[in-house]
Amino acid sequence: MSTIAGPGPSAACAAPWSGLYFRPDGVIAVCCGTWHPIGRADDPDRPSLRAIWEGGPAQLQRDAL
Repeated sequence: MSTIAGPGPSAACAAPWSGLYFRPDGVIAVCCGTWHPIGRADDPDRPSLRAIWEGGPAQLQRDAL
């Protein structure tokens, strides 16, 4: 799990391992603070949410933390 640095004590962020974020522009992400989409909700050919959750882009972002 990653640690978020900032003023005061650091806090662990579980977001990438606990849910998906759906932005108003259709982007699906593993974190509310990421600019790296892992899918699009408005893509008619998108894979299932499970496939997006378990897919390569999501795993790469989790591993990077």
